[in-house]
Amino acid sequence: MTNSGVSPYNRVCKRPIGVTILAALEIIWSVLLVIAAMGMFAAAGLLAIDGVPPELMDMASPDVLQSLPMTWAVMGIMILVFAAIGFAIAWGLLKGRNWSRVLLMIFLILSIISSVLGAIMYGVMDTGTLMSLGISIVIPVIILWYLALNHVSNWFHCRELR
Repeated sequence: MTNSGVSPYNRVCKRPIGVTILAALEIIWSVLLVIAAMGMFAAAGLLAIDGVPPELMDMASPDVLQSLPMTWAVMGIMILVFAAIGFAIAWGLLKGRNWSRVLLMIFLILSIISSVLGAIMYGVMDTGTLMSLGISIVIPVIILWYLALNHVSNWFHCRELR
């Protein structure tokens, strides 16, 4: 795998270390998503085979409990889709594909929006909620800022050396 290329202005450019770190973090996150999906499938299978534990019978209606294995299986599939997208983004980051940078930026913006909406829906704005909201906004903003830097943006517009 090459980490250098030629810019549109015929200047040699090298992949920034931060892009490599973001790709590695994306791979780790995607692996964790695959493990979570496997857990969802295992839980769905156990519920389908053994049935719902008696302790849960009084907590929800029978219709909800009956649909629980299918719900968890569908959630596992959705998690696998996000893992596949994460692996694709990581590959694109390592290869200098601008679509991966743009897609990552879109997901970061959606993450900020969902964090704010989640805090609003939670309703209680205590210190812990505000700290959590601050962290869940600051980290994506820093990554967005980094991806928008000139030298980082230039990496995604380089052509590989032939």
